Amino acid sequence: MWTERDEGDDRRPSALVVAVVAACILPFLFRIAGWRLLPTGVDGSLIHSLFEWSAVCASLFTAFLGLLYLRVRSDFLVLTIVLAAFVPGIWDALHALASIGLMQISTELQDFVPFTWAISRTLRALCFLLGTAIILLWTPRRMRIGPGALLASVVAVVVIAASFLDLALWESLPAAHFSEGLIKRPWDVPALILFAINGLVLFPLLLRRRPTILSRALLLSALPDVVAGAAMAFGSASLYDFPFRVAHGLKLVAAVVPCVGISLFLIGGFRRERRVADRLERTVTELTKAEDELRVNEAQLNQLTENIREVFWLSSADGASMFYVSPAYEDIFGLSCQSLYENSESYLEVVHPDDRETMSDLAARNNTKDFELEFRILKNGGELRWLRTRGFPIRNEAGAVFRLAGVTEDITESKYAAEELKKSEARNRALLEAMPDLMFRLDRRGTILDYHARSGIPLYREPSEFLGRNLGSFFPELGERFMDALRAALDSGTMQIVEYRLCIDNFEADYEARFVRSADNEVLVLVRDITEQKRLEKEVLDVSNREQHRIGHDLHDGISQQLTGIALLCKALQRQLAANGIPEAAQARQIEELAH
Repeated sequence: MWTERDEGDDRRPSALVVAVVAACILPFLFRIAGWRLLPTGVDGSLIHSLFEWSAVCASLFTAFLGLLYLRVRSDFLVLTIVLAAFVPGIWDALHALASIGLMQISTELQDFVPFTWAISRTLRALCFLLGTAIILLWTPRRMRIGPGALLASVVAVVVIAASFLDLALWESLPAAHFSEGLIKRPWDVPALILFAINGLVLFPLLLRRRPTILSRALLLSALPDVVAGAAMAFGSASLYDFPFRVAHGLKLVAAVVPCVGISLFLIGGFRRERRVADRLERTVTELTKAEDELRVNEAQLNQLTENIREVFWLSSADGASMFYVSPAYEDIFGLSCQSLYENSESYLEVVHPDDRETMSDLAARNNTKDFELEFRILKNGGELRWLRTRGFPIRNEAGAVFRLAGVTEDITESKYAAEELKKSEARNRALLEAMPDLMFRLDRRGTILDYHARSGIPLYREPSEFLGRNLGSFFPELGERFMDALRAALDSGTMQIVEYRLCIDNFEADYEARFVRSADNEVLVLVRDITEQKRLEKEVLDVSNREQHRIGHDLHDGISQQLTGIALLCKALQRQLAANGIPEAAQARQIEELAH
């Protein structure tokens, strides 16, 4: 039923929301269905009086709870609720007395009751509007409710009561209802507009600014206030009719909701204080436990600093006195810890001569901020080692630096590794600069992650335009071929080659793209201009075709004619031999066929 958020009193009563919404809808549903909410014969003025006095009691109780809360904790939102409940409540009480005849009035009851109802509703809406606007504009969450404020409240109540009594003596009031018009009771329209502004604009802004149960209660109360105002302004045509009774019932609902909100707000505050007390008790227990653990941790820290490779040190703010140095100092510097305790600058004897001046006044120059410095030492009679020291100032309660803590480590291997890495990067950069090809790095989706392009070569587009874009957006006609090659390279691990043609500066150029897998979901694409290669290949083919054509021409014009002559001679010879009956005629026939 309850939804609790981070703030202790920020709880949303879901059941209350359902009840308020149901109270606003059910009377009209029953009316449509023809059901009677009250037995026949119950007097309308009695129903009105019951609702009115209940609303007055709820408003006064809300104001009472609010004043109790303000005596403990000042909150302008609570003061706004108190005024919005108390000021209209006075009018409603006198209005109810006049309705049941306990207070004499000089005008007709059917004009007096609706007119004073409308003024009371307008006062309530104005209190909410002005109070919420002040909170949103200036946010006066803290204020002191003293005797002066209470006296001002009493004076205000007296003025309000006196104005009501003065109104009761009026012999005539403006017409309060027009049964034939669309707006039955025009005096209720201002209150309806103000409640609508509160519910649609101000209360949501207030809830966003201060998400508490009070803000939610005000937003929820705006619903019955708006429905009640609409029922009176557009529905009630006579005194004590159905819309009139429904409006007064919803007015009671709207008066109860802030009362429930303040009650839950007070309960939430009490629970919050209990939680704070429980947390304090747990904190004391945890501090006691932490003190015991601190002793154990101190022993473990001593074991850690005695066995760790880095040097931990603690000195005075000016570096003149050394309070602690870990045993690793002897391994890294080759000097004893005792010598550093006796003379805080004794480590300078192994510092490289070029770095000695910088290190001599390091602490004095950097005792107000964190610092980091690399320097060299000559260990064991000449071995060059690189060290890095980092220092951190420790401040007292007044903010002054009274200690320096630091860590010194041997970075010789990493220093040499960094230098080798720089050399390797320089070699790779030189290789890339010497490479005539374009290079792209793509992920599995075809998005271009990085590129390399040698300056001075003609480009289809600047490679920087490709970064973060998909291949298909630049090569719609080639995108599918590229993606197939990309996927094949990733799945099979073999190089894929795609040849294509592009028009650059009105010149058709041929390119070759080689896709090679470089990671699980990445490929390297090397793009090479093969226009000249294609041209040479075409030229070789053309030369070959011309040579073949020449050879064919020579065969046709020379050897072919000679073979034809031989064939004719063989045929004549074969006929002569056959005519003479010589057997070699058959061999002459074979020579003729071979010649053909």
